[in-house]
Amino acid sequence: MHPNLAGRRRLAAATATALAVTAVSGLLAAPTAAASSARAVQAAPAAGAETGTDVPAQVPTGTIDLDTTTTVDFAFRPGPGEVGIRFTLRHARTGDSVTFVREYSLPDEPASGFPCRFTWDGTFSYPNPEGVVSTFAANSGTYAWTMTATPADGGPVLTSSGSFTATRTARPRDFDGDGVFDLLAIGDDARLHAEGSYRGGAGHSNVSSGQGWDAYDRLESTGDINGSPHPDAVTRDRNGVLWLYRGNGGSTPQSLDSRSRVGGGWQVYNHLAGGSDLAGDDRPDLVAADTSGALWLYTSTGNSTAPFAARQRVGGGWQIYNQITAVGNIAGGPAGDLVARDRDGVLWLYLGKGDGTFTTRERLGAGFQRYSELAGGGDWDGDGLNDLLAVEPATRTVHAFNGTGERHAPLDLTRKATPLFQGKAHPFYG
Repeated sequence: MHPNLAGRRRLAAATATALAVTAVSGLLAAPTAAASSARAVQAAPAAGAETGTDVPAQVPTGTIDLDTTTTVDFAFRPGPGEVGIRFTLRHARTGDSVTFVREYSLPDEPASGFPCRFTWDGTFSYPNPEGVVSTFAANSGTYAWTMTATPADGGPVLTSSGSFTATRTARPRDFDGDGVFDLLAIGDDARLHAEGSYRGGAGHSNVSSGQGWDAYDRLESTGDINGSPHPDAVTRDRNGVLWLYRGNGGSTPQSLDSRSRVGGGWQVYNHLAGGSDLAGDDRPDLVAADTSGALWLYTSTGNSTAPFAARQRVGGGWQIYNQITAVGNIAGGPAGDLVARDRDGVLWLYLGKGDGTFTTRERLGAGFQRYSELAGGGDWDGDGLNDLLAVEPATRTVHAFNGTGERHAPLDLTRKATPLFQGKAHPFYG
């Protein structure tokens, strides 16, 4: 059975006032229904509250859109006196969590309000092996919370609990439903790995699959080609068979479903590039350059059983390039674009016209021969513009060339080192 993309999340150390807790997970859930506004409700005291069952609370219920909500508030009224509060919020499937610990001294006659309050900003944090804490965006899915109030005088422990659902809009290259870019790689260990980014910093999608991915000699993140909201990936095995891995946004423990066979004969191509909408139909497509230099367009259909239409020849002379990358729309044209690197290390832009063809190429810059792999098709730094990533094997660093949105200078050629796969060397990136 071929491996699926499984997850492993690192230690989460999110701290509000006092404490951090662990988190272990994989790429995870994306919204399956339209988000509605979350609402705060007051929970009436349950019968026997004095003996430790429940406390009044104003907490979120229903659905919260984490793309638009910057703070999620929780408020409780545990009763008078000295009391210690422990509040934990946990993602139900992944285990990502944050815990707040606070001490309160409440008046004997507390006001009718809710004096114990906690605010979550929709992120988690974790320390890397060197102890540096990085922040990452929380995933969509179900969240459960618990509150425990322990009186200092030894009275009954009071508790309260609840849950809500969080959603995020599906985005290109977001495989785990946290709203940010993920870079895939097939490692020397024959596993599929992914690492994500958050606001241009370290992400949390440090995941790996079961073994067997060394059967492939090509990996491409294509965006959504099978009609779901979530990005997909294709791989080519060493016999020339192309396989589709449908993305599910992390709604199952695997963020990519089991592979399905697209077809054979793909060994005739030197280059594959997916992730740009070249046909102007709001679906990303795949291009392939054969050994004679002909460029072929495979428009996506939105049908997972037949994801591509019959190929169309859209150009010749592409044998001069040793790298072709789909970068999405980086230059403000009517459709997605391609960049190509020639054998001298010069990078060229092919602006998509929206009909599968391109304008005359434009020179972007030189010096790109140092990179083993170029990857595009997503917004790495979260500024709303598509970027280009470049893997430098000599330093084991993934660099970013940020998008500018400018027509004739669509990339900032001042490269920036990223934390993605820092210090790691993998044969294939996608």
